[in-house]
Amino acid sequence: MLDVTESPRLDVVTDVMTSVLLEDISMWRKVLAVSETHNSALRLSAQERDDIEDCVLLLRRKFGIKTSMNELARLGLLLLVRDVRTRKSESLVCAVKKL
Repeated sequence: MLDVTESPRLDVVTDVMTSVLLEDISMWRKVLAVSETHNSALRLSAQERDDIEDCVLLLRRKFGIKTSMNELARLGLLLLVRDVRTRKSESLVCAVKKL
């Protein structure tokens, strides 16, 4: 299982999540529920796919949240886009790609 807590830039991950928690969650729900979608391919390693599937199962079994790999991928990508737009060179993507 991928362990993001071992990341040398954990501060960046924490900052992103803190700002997301302060936002209007209903906006995120609406984006996932009513947005028109198009087919797209996302290349994942076997481990990444297993980790996402584990997350989907955990959410359903422990918290009663029905979701899918596709919804998690969309939400994750939207969060990354928002992070780049708002934090620009301080975003998680920039921090990771600068290494």
